[in-house]
Amino acid sequence: MPTRARRKRRVKNPEIQQLPFQETRNPFKPMEIVSADEIEHIHNQSLRILAEIGIKVDSQRALNLLRQAGAKIDQSKNIVKLDRDLVEEMLIGIPSEFIVHARDPKKTLKIGNNSLLFATVCGPSFVSDIDRGRRAGTLQDMQNFVKLTQSLNIFHHEGGSGCEPLDLPAETRHLDMMLAQLTLSDKGWQPCWMNSAERARDCIEMAKIAGADAVKLQTYRPDTITIDSNRPEFIIKGGLWDGQSLHELYKSAFLPWDWHKLLF
Repeated sequence: MPTRARRKRRVKNPEIQQLPFQETRNPFKPMEIVSADEIEHIHNQSLRILAEIGIKVDSQRALNLLRQAGAKIDQSKNIVKLDRDLVEEMLIGIPSEFIVHARDPKKTLKIGNNSLLFATVCGPSFVSDIDRGRRAGTLQDMQNFVKLTQSLNIFHHEGGSGCEPLDLPAETRHLDMMLAQLTLSDKGWQPCWMNSAERARDCIEMAKIAGADAVKLQTYRPDTITIDSNRPEFIIKGGLWDGQSLHELYKSAFLPWDWHKLLF
């Protein structure tokens, strides 16, 4: 069919043709990159490290909880050692999947096993489109991105409001971002960037008002994801964080464990 004819057809039928919103399952088995014996070896070595070398935990509250669970604590160095039997006991009963509830129950999803979930991103400071090109994100851009995520059935989950509305004060923009997620989408959502305990608490309170009865917190630390190194492979090249190490980036973004008491 000639290109001109195809263009005319698109003008006459501007609506997006898409499948209904639905859960997606992977019919194929996961790729076995390592053998079962290799997985068992990694598991055993991990248990040996936990039992013989231990891990450093700086949160006093976390140390108290680990002590109550049966861990051995070196209080002078904040080193926690976990016996093999204790770790394996704690692993018993962990569910193979969990549920992410959406405002629309029809869009509530199961995560785990062979489920596939497609979500949008969060955090970009800039946006780009055909008409206006690349520019700093605004409140309208952020709201439009949430609307777009809502309208496209291929997206199961709103992953963080799309972009930063840089035209709003940094002290309060998290409220507008959370409001957009709560009012412009009925899918499951991930709260926007939170770099203080007070902002995190604000988002939890707003989620509560909207009907949420549980929240998920990312409690990683930079040392649990990467190492503090200036070797080239650990340095970001290009983009907004050019020249920063991965450790520096994660250190600026993680949720401090000391916030747990306030947020819980």
